[in-house]
Amino acid sequence: MAKSVKYKFRETNQSVWISGSGGTSASIATDVTAIKKPQASYNAFTNARILGLGNDISYATQEGIIPVSSSEELWVYRGYQPIGTVDADAYKYNPYLHRPYKLYSVVATQSGVPASTLTPEGTPLFSETQFGMYNARAIAEVGNPTTQSYTTAAVSGSFEINHQKRIPHLYVWTRYVGGNYNPPAFGSQIAITGLTGDLSGSTFIISQNQGGTLNTSPSKLLNVNLTNGRYHYSSSVFDDTGVDGGTAYGSTVFGVYDELSHYSRYNAVNSGSSSTTMSVYYTSSLLTSSFFQIAPGRQVFFDALSGTPSASGDTAALVPKDSFVVLDSTGVAGQTVPNYFAYKIDKVYGAYSSSLSQSIDGLYIFNQVPSTDIQITSSIRVDAWTGSDPSSGAVYGSGSYGTSSYGAGELGDGNTWPTASIKIFKGNFPNFVPVVDVTGSLISTVSASLLTSSTFHVSQGSPTQHTMSYLMTESISYRDCLSMAITVESGSAASSSVQNALFVKDYYMEFVNKPIVTGEGLVPVNLEGAYSGALPFEVATDCQPLLNNINSDRRNGFFFDVDYSFGIYNPINFNQIISRTAEYAAVQESNYTTRAIIFPRYIGTRVSSNNYNTIEGGGSYGLPVIDYERAFFGYANEITDPYPVINAKTQVSLKYLVDESGKVSQPNLSDWSTFDVEGTWDEEGLATLSINPQEQQTQYLSLNGLQQPVKVAKRVVPILYSQTASSGYATALPMGGFAGIVSNYTADFTNYYLVAGGDYSQNNDKDDKQINYFPLAASQSYTTGSGQTIGSGGSVADVGSLYTGSSTNPRSGVVKFDTDTYATSTNFLSDNYTIRLEFELPTTRPRKWRIRNATVFRSERWSGEVGDITVQLLESTSNTFTTSSPKVPLKLNSVNIIFYFQNGNSPRTFNLTSILGANKCGLRNNGKKLLIEVDGNQITSAFEQTGQNYDDVAYSVFSIDLESSPSFNLRSDRFYAFQAIGDYNNEGDQTDRNKFNPTKTQYDSSGVPLTNPPTSQATITISGDKTGQNSQDNALNAPFWYFPDTDESGAASSSFGVIQLSSSNGNTLYNSSIQKSLAYSASANTDFPGNFEPIDTSWPKIEDVWNVQQGDEIRFENNENEVYKIEKVIPPGDNYTFQLRLQVDRDITPSVNKDFFLIRRYKRDGSVIILNREFPYPGTPGNRREFITNPGAYSGSGFQPATGSYFQLPPEPLRKKQLTTSGILFPEFPTYGIQNEPDLIIKQLRDNKLID
Repeated sequence: MAKSVKYKFRETNQSVWISGSGGTSASIATDVTAIKKPQASYNAFTNARILGLGNDISYATQEGIIPVSSSEELWVYRGYQPIGTVDADAYKYNPYLHRPYKLYSVVATQSGVPASTLTPEGTPLFSETQFGMYNARAIAEVGNPTTQSYTTAAVSGSFEINHQKRIPHLYVWTRYVGGNYNPPAFGSQIAITGLTGDLSGSTFIISQNQGGTLNTSPSKLLNVNLTNGRYHYSSSVFDDTGVDGGTAYGSTVFGVYDELSHYSRYNAVNSGSSSTTMSVYYTSSLLTSSFFQIAPGRQVFFDALSGTPSASGDTAALVPKDSFVVLDSTGVAGQTVPNYFAYKIDKVYGAYSSSLSQSIDGLYIFNQVPSTDIQITSSIRVDAWTGSDPSSGAVYGSGSYGTSSYGAGELGDGNTWPTASIKIFKGNFPNFVPVVDVTGSLISTVSASLLTSSTFHVSQGSPTQHTMSYLMTESISYRDCLSMAITVESGSAASSSVQNALFVKDYYMEFVNKPIVTGEGLVPVNLEGAYSGALPFEVATDCQPLLNNINSDRRNGFFFDVDYSFGIYNPINFNQIISRTAEYAAVQESNYTTRAIIFPRYIGTRVSSNNYNTIEGGGSYGLPVIDYERAFFGYANEITDPYPVINAKTQVSLKYLVDESGKVSQPNLSDWSTFDVEGTWDEEGLATLSINPQEQQTQYLSLNGLQQPVKVAKRVVPILYSQTASSGYATALPMGGFAGIVSNYTADFTNYYLVAGGDYSQNNDKDDKQINYFPLAASQSYTTGSGQTIGSGGSVADVGSLYTGSSTNPRSGVVKFDTDTYATSTNFLSDNYTIRLEFELPTTRPRKWRIRNATVFRSERWSGEVGDITVQLLESTSNTFTTSSPKVPLKLNSVNIIFYFQNGNSPRTFNLTSILGANKCGLRNNGKKLLIEVDGNQITSAFEQTGQNYDDVAYSVFSIDLESSPSFNLRSDRFYAFQAIGDYNNEGDQTDRNKFNPTKTQYDSSGVPLTNPPTSQATITISGDKTGQNSQDNALNAPFWYFPDTDESGAASSSFGVIQLSSSNGNTLYNSSIQKSLAYSASANTDFPGNFEPIDTSWPKIEDVWNVQQGDEIRFENNENEVYKIEKVIPPGDNYTFQLRLQVDRDITPSVNKDFFLIRRYKRDGSVIILNREFPYPGTPGNRREFITNPGAYSGSGFQPATGSYFQLPPEPLRKKQLTTSGILFPEFPTYGIQNEPDLIIKQLRDNKLID
């Protein structure tokens, strides 16, 4: 059950009260200091974080200054506001004291668990891969190294261990680097004592001596696993005694490292003799609590937070003891482990919309003195709680008023307060305002008077309406004020008899001046004959100031006047109305007959057009019928190319959304701003873009003007992809954040699945012109597949064998299939297996060579044909092979050449078959031999056409991928081995230019030794139709998609508009994993300048779980013409084939490569607009001219001095991170202020330092 901590602010004494799940002081204290969620759980409409950690600041409010330290956060609790609004003029309301308020809370960091094992975290001195020490940190260093200023004096201190499950150890590293030290030199000893935890009181001594040579690695204290707790350390003085009284220089470093990284891979095994499903619980690499179950006789490899896996009953009787969870490997990838800290509200500050004495809520203030007495009428309607709102529970339950807690739960209706009173108070604003407490009594500190009180009885079980009247004869001064209150009493009954709350449903207070009248209130006036000789008054028009004036409106003969002078529910003249004797209302009949009145109000007029903002199809007096103007524009700090997720488009990233007053919001911070973005621009509509390019960025000016948004407030993200280059793709898509199922197979075939790979280099193959690798395979390591059956006795089914070589069998890389007990024919196999070779052969960059020197009578001649490479798969009945051994037919997957650069640029890959043609690079001898005729001229020309300098290449690698033909039946009574032969032509009397496995960039005076000379690499994979799905664990393996031949029900049907996922791992991992990133290799692409992609092209990190949603798109072959919208998704669990089934908006091209694909999704993001416009890259610049110096060197003829000359170098390659600009995006129809005065708004943004 989740625990929670609630905080309440008590205004009367400015204190913070805390309640917790347990209810006791001890449990509440535990809850307060417990580890909380990394993201606080709160109502974002009423709570907002003003300041996060790391701000040392004073925050000003209308009530005063709030100090906030860097270890504290500041939050505000205020009235309802849109998400994204922080502090605002919005208040909550206190119904007891009638005061709008908001609370500022200072939140302090309390106890917690940091991400690091060590506190303080210490200093990293070397990478974890250097010595296999994860998260290694130095705690202290003592000594006198010549490069740093430490002291030889003893040091001491303390540290804390936070994660004992990572198995932390101590290490020490002593190194003498200068002076004549006298071996063995002792450095400094470190003593560590446990202060708390399981090792409290234990002491360990760790040291490392240095003999005659420098210590190249630390010494580890492996027999001590540090547990969580605090430790004290102290060192001895560093031994700096040198030979003959000299000083030796060096240091001793001491620290802690982890045996396990943050994440490790585990293997869970449920014995075949078990009769119970095994449950495994762990924290996944997505930092989520996870579990899975294993049936008997199965095993699972999975990635988890180190130390978190546990199994149900692995030590209990239900699960045999040979069912277990063991560590397989460590150092796997996962999400960054955050610092988990608890938070506690430490201080609260109350702020009010106005002070208590200045509040005008519920007051009437006299701004002028009335000339007569005031007639006051007050009315109120009350009713008991009826239980109609289950969430309120507004009853006292079984408790008693005044002695029990309110809101104990709804137990049914009961008696409410039998007596209530209306009270009217008089005071003066602002110093003597009548304010009452929760009992209805005046607060004693306020000088005000009770004018009147009217008590009434409350009906039990039905609403009660009470109206009172009071003639206020008291004197009234300027800014006197009136307020109304209600009190309740139990009368003669005990207060404990009240079981139900009383609710005020309606109330009002009104007052009028009492009229000054005497008698009938009429004053007789007679002007007739007032002036002697004057015309009669009725005809003396020039003397009548009221002539033609209207004294009152004419009365209507149909409508009666309804009088609500007293009360708001029933008119006081109700009886006269229904008897049709009431006074007629002064409402003119012409209001309902005159066309000028009734047409605009009731009947209406109609104008129309085809759309808003246009007069096409109609209009009104030459104007649009509706002007729909947009009140915002956007400032884009980045305008970029979203390739490779979507091609031939431009992405505008909005940093600010600005209205015509200059008010700024950030679109990606709130849903409200995203709504504004969606309302400002229309998809497939128009927008006006104004670019602000830097110098030398004139290509962006082509973006100025009208552009068409294709996606508004949507970011395009990859969900699953195989693309690794412009025209290349991966056949295995790694997945993460899940339990990777190794095997789901039943024993209907023998699983020979196997992978063997590694370094094939030999000591004598460096700088060779000829190589002959046979058998070709790496001998260092290999792994068998998942065909093992774990059961009683631990028996293992027959699996394929890879002979790795020994003193008696020097052969390495020979493949032999053991007897297949599931095969239907003798010596054949129970699955259609293939043997695949992935081979990388390093070489110098292929260069033409001189076949004839120049003489007086003839010119020199050069040849581009520099040599050839052949690869074959041999078959034999024994592990002995000859040149006449039969050759196996092959299937060629790819042949590439990869160029590596001296300047550190990313490698570039070229398809060798495309460069040389099939006549020079392809299969021969009926498909039984791969032949590559290496042509230096063709390779050089293809490379330099991309704008690169061939001399920048440090070395290159032939990358070959082929396998036995799927139509060839491999046998269990045969041996198989690959052979690779490379032969470069003899280059005569000149320096050899072309060599295999080079150790230099080139073989002349300008050649530079390679820091890490490349070596030959070979990988052999054995897979079949049934095992191919698991050729790589925790990954989707090709083939990926196919056209099914049945419909959803299983009936025969075919459609190119439906595809299914054939990868069993992909179907198993659906909805439970995330694809890991694939490396992208920039390659040739005619859509970019220089026919080559930007060198830093890469995929964005995938953050969405692997699944497909309606509306997603699938693209094949990196071709936007092969994009299909997904209209229907049938998950694997809902399909009778247990495979993911997708229906798209039209037929897919039958010949398209369905393994080369991308699934992408448009996610809501208010900061992104995608334009239907190809991104304007700059043109390909010309070559650079640079002076290069060749340093002097000794040769056979003596010292050759340094020389130098100018060289033409290719331009720097395109980089996406350098190709961006900023701009302003306007709607097609902006409001007046944006359209006519944008410069003033932009100047305001510049003045406020919001834009450059």
